[in-house]
Amino acid sequence: MRQDEATYLLSQTRQGFTVPLQAGVPAWLASRIRQAEVIRVVMLEDVHPVFRPHNTLQWVQNRKKHPPTPAGCRGTDPPTESEIPSNTRRSSITLGGSGSEDMDEKAPAPITQEEVVTSQTAPQDASQDAPHRFSKTAKKWMLFLISCAALFSPLASSIYFPSTKAISNDLHVSLDKVHLSITIFMYLQGIAPSFWAPLADARGRRITFIGTFVVFLVANIGLATSDSYASLMGWRALQAVGSAATIPIGSGAINDFTSRAEIGGFIGIFSGMRQLGQALGPVIGALLTQWLRWHSIFWALLIMGSITLAAIIVFLPETLRSIAGDGSIRLHGIHKPLWYSIKDQPYVDDGRRRPEMQPVNIGKLVLEPVKMLGEKDVLVNLLFGAAPYTIHSMVTASATAMFKDTFGMSQLQVAASFLANGAGIVLGSYTTGKALDMYYKRYDAKYRREHHIPEGLSLKTRLLRDFPLEHARLQTTWFVTPIFIATVCIYGYAIALKSLPAVLVLQFIISFCAMSVLAANTTLMLDMFPHAAASATAVNNLVRCLVGATGVAVVQRLIEGVGQGPSFLIFGILTALMTPLLALEWHFGQRWRAERMAREEAKEEAQKERAQSPC
Repeated sequence: MRQDEATYLLSQTRQGFTVPLQAGVPAWLASRIRQAEVIRVVMLEDVHPVFRPHNTLQWVQNRKKHPPTPAGCRGTDPPTESEIPSNTRRSSITLGGSGSEDMDEKAPAPITQEEVVTSQTAPQDASQDAPHRFSKTAKKWMLFLISCAALFSPLASSIYFPSTKAISNDLHVSLDKVHLSITIFMYLQGIAPSFWAPLADARGRRITFIGTFVVFLVANIGLATSDSYASLMGWRALQAVGSAATIPIGSGAINDFTSRAEIGGFIGIFSGMRQLGQALGPVIGALLTQWLRWHSIFWALLIMGSITLAAIIVFLPETLRSIAGDGSIRLHGIHKPLWYSIKDQPYVDDGRRRPEMQPVNIGKLVLEPVKMLGEKDVLVNLLFGAAPYTIHSMVTASATAMFKDTFGMSQLQVAASFLANGAGIVLGSYTTGKALDMYYKRYDAKYRREHHIPEGLSLKTRLLRDFPLEHARLQTTWFVTPIFIATVCIYGYAIALKSLPAVLVLQFIISFCAMSVLAANTTLMLDMFPHAAASATAVNNLVRCLVGATGVAVVQRLIEGVGQGPSFLIFGILTALMTPLLALEWHFGQRWRAERMAREEAKEEAQKERAQSPC
């Protein structure tokens, strides 16, 4: 092999280009390239599709097809070793004799861990993909604050359920009309994040959090002073728009500062804490309605929301990678919390500068999450996840009337009965988060053994098309889905038999299993779209809420038509009919994800070629 060929192959590998090793490559160079390939897999994002030679001859042919770009013009030709900036290549490399036709077979010193760090930190935008600099304690405090903010989306929905009969009596409208306000709320909860979430992915988590909370607080003032059905519907719709996006924005923020190995646990805690809103909402709503009438519900939301907004303004820093990087970029303006004016921002590297913000096309941003539904792996994953969400929503929405009509409970007894549902929600989210981390670590270790990757290097598994993310994230779903289906099928008959202990136990199991499926579902969506986490969560909420709202709209009528037992038996059978979607995602999800990633890479390269075409 000629020296210039070896130099070029090594430079391409070290820059992140794929160079398969076959005949014609000396043993020492093959070893060096393999080590560089580990660095590429672990540290680098972009893989250039133009030069992917299968062997040295293929490299020569590609070199002839793609000659160097004329001087003075920006082309798409990858750099040679001499063109690589000194801070991105090893200055002490020795590639054998000068001008010799065949390279010396003696292997130079191996690439060290220090070089791995250099490869990681060399590019100007490397902070966008480097492990976050926040300490474990700082991450936990941020998780707590973000979870408190996300709590208001389910809280605003569930706190309303126990007051439906009181609202019906005070406003002199039918119970069906009050239930219609729940359906409208859920529809808008699904649609609104399609606007807020892309804005959070483009302009930042912090500013979007503040904007959504301002809308939410204004809506609560209107609801607290409403005295007609029309004003209730209007302000309730605005409340949905303001509260809905806190979950996708929070998921995006968590994705910003966590690694793949820890995100499962963080999402589990996040889901569990925010689902406290769904668990405690009916309890709080029932108590407030009993003691202070239903208007007090919205005054309570206003007070709690104002405290949370103040905490966000004072303490929550921007986390979006394109703005804050790995936490080392100094924050300014709206992205900087007031606390950093009192105490200097930690982890800052003043040598790093924030990249310039690109113009935002709002129309395009709104359509981006919807486009995700055109991907097979996304659609299959979301449709299956919508089933347990809908069943759980129907169980919760119908519970108040069921407790009062079947068991003759008072408002306070209804509030206490919702605790079983709440316990299942919290425990299901938390335990599944721990299980997701455990299974991920198992698959990570197995992948390292199969590919001979050292334990000390952190894998960017979201970029590896052959890493079984789907298996790592869906393991728990296989266990809980059969239990969920069986429990739903017998739930209605337990109500018909008027067995309160059985009903409460079944509600706990249904809530536990539903939250387990949803936690795994959400984590997989974040893995599939790491650079658009808020948008991925938004489209997840879109499908869930639209299907769930439809279920809530029909559940009471179906129960009145055929009875409790047959109604929930039908719901259980429908869920069972959705399980083939889980099998499809398990067996074909990785292939579909790889195909999608290949299309995205090809599209990006085509855009680069158009932008950097020769003069």
